[in-house]
Amino acid sequence: MAMFKKNKASCIRIADMNNLEVYKASYTTHAFSRHWHDGFGIGVIENGCEVFDYDGRRQYAPQRSIVLMNPGVVHTGSAANQQLGWQYNIMYPQSGCLQEIAGQINEKNNHVPYFPNPVVFDKDCAEKLLNLFSLFEYSPLSMEYQSVFISAMAMILRRHSSLVYAGMERKKDNKVVKLVKEYIYQYYAKNISLGELSIISGKSQFHLLREFGREVGIPPHTYQIFIRIQKAKELLLKGQSILVVALETGFTDQSHFSRYFKRIVGVTPREYVNSSG
Repeated sequence: MAMFKKNKASCIRIADMNNLEVYKASYTTHAFSRHWHDGFGIGVIENGCEVFDYDGRRQYAPQRSIVLMNPGVVHTGSAANQQLGWQYNIMYPQSGCLQEIAGQINEKNNHVPYFPNPVVFDKDCAEKLLNLFSLFEYSPLSMEYQSVFISAMAMILRRHSSLVYAGMERKKDNKVVKLVKEYIYQYYAKNISLGELSIISGKSQFHLLREFGREVGIPPHTYQIFIRIQKAKELLLKGQSILVVALETGFTDQSHFSRYFKRIVGVTPREYVNSSG
């Protein structure tokens, strides 16, 4: 099994696929903070083994396994063995994209698909995904990688998803959590105190932390950092400088911003800006 000497990652955005973000990385000591994605996370482990907490459960993804993450599910990520590390490719298609493909597979289905298992073993799907990631990186032909993408997603959806979501609805936030999330989203760059959130929610600080953590999977301050990073990504893609983005999103300086950015995104702000599609 391969051993990786250092943490290394790159990101590309596929412009003609609605700026689909695709990452290739090898990590040893890097550990992702708890976070989530607005879209799906679909990847394949090339070498090593990743360990991650997903929706409150510990998961292991060894070589040639496929990782299937649903939108909005809080998770982490690190090497199961830091001496060996792990190498993987992953992409983050939006929910609507897979919903459309699922609808073409089953015309009676108009739901966002759901992956019941975050780690699966499927040699055919893994090979198809590895081919797709190679095309994203090297093929100059849009039609080629677009066609393989649809084919790969269709195969994965048929084999590993609940296309009709088994009649289950996504869990909705309770009123208190919804109110707090909206407040943080609106004032994400502000130094919000727990006392403020206690006042607007009508809950004691203790009960607010317990209720928010139970519903969202992370505490309010972690949620705020994640929203700041999401906003920062948008500003970086608009051409604003890293320092300006850091200050506008509420970080004390560029170093502070860069540290949190890499913990969540997996690449530095500069690497993210330099990514091409």
